[in-house]
Amino acid sequence: MGNLLQAIGRAQPATQIEQYRTAITNRENESLRTEAYVQAQKMNAQRQQKELEIITNKQKQEQENQKKLDHPVSWDVVSHRFEGGAESPMFKMTYNLAKNNGLVAPGSGLGTISVGNKQKLDELMKSPEFMANMNRTRVDYWTNEVNSLAKVASGDLEAKKASNLSGKHLEEAQKRAQVFLDKALFQDKAYADAQKQRTQEKTPDIKNYEAAVAQGYKGKFNEWILDVKKAGSQNITVNTGSVGKTTQNKLEDSIISGEKNIDMLARLDDMYNPTFLEYTGKARAGLEDYLSKVGLSNGEYLQKRAKWASEVDTFTLLWRKHITGVAGGPQEMKAIEKTVINTKYDSPAKYKAKREQMEIMTRAAIAKDKAYLANGIDLSKQTPKQREIISKTDPLSNYYPTAQKGIDNLYEKFGLEK
Repeated sequence: MGNLLQAIGRAQPATQIEQYRTAITNRENESLRTEAYVQAQKMNAQRQQKELEIITNKQKQEQENQKKLDHPVSWDVVSHRFEGGAESPMFKMTYNLAKNNGLVAPGSGLGTISVGNKQKLDELMKSPEFMANMNRTRVDYWTNEVNSLAKVASGDLEAKKASNLSGKHLEEAQKRAQVFLDKALFQDKAYADAQKQRTQEKTPDIKNYEAAVAQGYKGKFNEWILDVKKAGSQNITVNTGSVGKTTQNKLEDSIISGEKNIDMLARLDDMYNPTFLEYTGKARAGLEDYLSKVGLSNGEYLQKRAKWASEVDTFTLLWRKHITGVAGGPQEMKAIEKTVINTKYDSPAKYKAKREQMEIMTRAAIAKDKAYLANGIDLSKQTPKQREIISKTDPLSNYYPTAQKGIDNLYEKFGLEK
């Protein structure tokens, strides 16, 4: 460009030279802008292609998983996994449980069950009542087997007619039956002991609440606590009437943290622009980043987006720390993880849904802390196991907006301070 300007300078006045210089500079700047825009478009297209591949692969994986879940398994095959096969009472109990819950599909023989329904059946079989009955049935079955084989070995004529075992085969059958009986007795006792210990670890409040539910009480645990307090019962151990200073300070600090989080959500709303999470917004930020490096942009949009993302990421860490201290149980922990905002991958719709859920959970946490503080519920005086049971009985969801109206009515009815 210098040689060109020198040549022009020999033939043109100084003002015209400056005009040519400006024109050439503008053309170069325009070329840089065009190149930056094309580069940003390429980057955006590559990002979209990559995200499309991720979504496609995820859909394929979900389809494969669904195929596995839908794969049918014959009940005749399932029966082979039970002692005594299809005729054993253990298998019949399991089959009837599946049938009563609509998990048996038509098919040859006893029908089929999909892998997905088999997983549902496994969960149903974990119920305390079913497990206790199954353990008892297994003990009775093998006790009967041991006694029947003993009759055969003793020479009982009727028993011999019903069995084709003798000699070494009979001895092996007796040993096998005794091993299974010992195992069944051990499992039955271990489960009974575990259930007994679990029942003993429940606080009197939990036991009384469960008894009230069994008799038709429809309210939640926290509502029941208030009902009992209104009735003047003296059998409350969790509701001591006041909490210790340490617990009081902890609850008050938690309430303050929750209220600060509500204010912070409002601040983030003021900073938020839906385009921050759209492809066009991400491309614009990328373009401004490039242009700012070559001195052609001050990156105003980029700065706003980066500041918003930084504030959200920092707030999310603090929010998760606060909310996990109030929530309890693995299900609520899973819900918290699903609610955490991801500024890189969330869409505007997903961000909005998560942000609303964060506010719901935060307000619920504040309400729960206030309820425990007002009613003197001091969890620090309980054992870790008892605290776990109370958390499961009185989850954070009890204080969600639909439940909160009922709680507010109880406070007003009983004249309690919120």
